[in-house]
Amino acid sequence: MPQSLLVGITVGISALAFVLEKKTKWGKQISGVVIGMFTMILLANLKIVPEKSSVYDFVYSWIVPIAIPMFLFKANLVSIFKETGKVLIAFILGGIGTIIGAITMFFALGGTKALLKPLGLFSATYIGGTINFVAISELLKIEGDTLAAAVAADNVVMAFLIMGLFFISVSKFFRKFFKFEDRDYLEEIEIEDNGAIYPLDIVYTVSIATVIATVSMFLSTFTKGIPHILISTVITVILATAFPSFFGKIRGSEEIGIFFMYMFFTVVGASANIHTIIQKGLYLFVFAGGTILIHLIFILITGYLFKIPLPEILIASNANIGGPTTACGMAMAKKWEKLVVPSVLVGLFGYVIATILAYNIVQIVGYLIK
Repeated sequence: MPQSLLVGITVGISALAFVLEKKTKWGKQISGVVIGMFTMILLANLKIVPEKSSVYDFVYSWIVPIAIPMFLFKANLVSIFKETGKVLIAFILGGIGTIIGAITMFFALGGTKALLKPLGLFSATYIGGTINFVAISELLKIEGDTLAAAVAADNVVMAFLIMGLFFISVSKFFRKFFKFEDRDYLEEIEIEDNGAIYPLDIVYTVSIATVIATVSMFLSTFTKGIPHILISTVITVILATAFPSFFGKIRGSEEIGIFFMYMFFTVVGASANIHTIIQKGLYLFVFAGGTILIHLIFILITGYLFKIPLPEILIASNANIGGPTTACGMAMAKKWEKLVVPSVLVGLFGYVIATILAYNIVQIVGYLIK
């Protein structure tokens, strides 16, 4: 297949997935990630598109590194620590619960070297959301079949957790232990209109993210053992914290980043074999499900001991697992107006720390099992 045609197919499927998630109810339920990836899996297994191509290599080598900084433009650490309150404490507890859960499942399933990659994947994505899933997969060089199966497991397990969080929020059983007044949270939400995305926003987003990515790649040649994605994370957070008024006014950076990520998941689908996904799927479902279950038990128990109200705990857990988008969505759906901003900020904090933590967890555990 001509590379020009393959580029068109890749971008077209990614765009279709993006639009369907934004514009349709069923698209939101399935998620653009699943739509894009499984469409490409189907095309690849029907031999319509190739399993390997320099087009895919370009996405891995450039699109992903450029996308990562886009999600961190609003990651002003000063605002995060100042405005999140008990939600941040609960978020940290949830992250610890995820780490305990992931390591527990790693050893429960055999503790072999092959399980280090799922350990990294599920640690990253359940400390700070799906964006970290993408970043850690690049750091650990996780192949298409494993990654596609992990994405499938993650989407199903995460959906069940989010439904569980909504159930817990109205459960009489949990309300017996966590005392809180609905009137402290149930208020009318006024959604601020951030305005349209202008051409200058797109120029700023793409150019700044590209410069950060290229500088990070250059610096990584001098820093032995430190991947360029970790360097770009640190650089972006420093810039976002030092110049919050500038980066805070750039609109659409996360939306552009999401579209870039959809291209990543689309090309992952091209290198995935359906039979292999089914074979690997079961243990990855168990790994993901066990990690999330331990995370939830841990954050509820420690949150209770730290006397953190139930709404803060649930929003923090949502931010751990799904990131700022799902956490903010829950806060708005429950009309917990006071938790809308903290939900976004702790989600951004997850973008900052999760990949770094997960990468180091894999290195430490890998060293211990040698």
